[in-house]
Amino acid sequence: MSDVSSFNDFLSRCAGGEADAWQQFISEFHGLISSVAIRASRADADDLIQEIYLEIIKNHFRLLRKFEGGNRPAFLVYLKRTAENVAKNFLRKHLRHASELNEVLTEIVDERPNPESVFMAETDMERLHIAIDGLRQEYRDVMRLLLKGYRHREIAEILEIPLATSLTHANRAQMVLKKILNIEIKSEPVNTLS
Repeated sequence: MSDVSSFNDFLSRCAGGEADAWQQFISEFHGLISSVAIRASRADADDLIQEIYLEIIKNHFRLLRKFEGGNRPAFLVYLKRTAENVAKNFLRKHLRHASELNEVLTEIVDERPNPESVFMAETDMERLHIAIDGLRQEYRDVMRLLLKGYRHREIAEILEIPLATSLTHANRAQMVLKKILNIEIKSEPVNTLS
């Protein structure tokens, strides 16, 4: 597909929804899309790949119809930039949701505590503090300040790190803590009444 007119025809057929052209598009450009997604985030690569394809087909293949470069090399640059922008937006949105969830979790308070819930909360907090002690130093610093009620902007100022770094450390620490605490929960003996 070296000829400019045949490449433009190919993109038109893709934008027109022709199955054969779309299969050819996937076979030719999936490697590029995958590599952008993996570089952006290995953990979210599959989701990123889907988001990139959704952006390409959105509004009846608007991105394909909008391309005016005319040749394959120019399209590769266009597609790569598009994929990188989709990945950045996805990760920003994902990080924002994670930080919002973290703030909500730190602000949840049981309005009417009973002795059992107080004991369970104290036990859970003790386990949480033990698990936090096992984290990498930068994660531990952020999590300890979060537990003291500081917001990410304040944590960033206290630790003299960028706000995004505070959010990232908290997000990664939460993933590690969930794994640690889930393993601990699964390893505890089950108490059955007979």
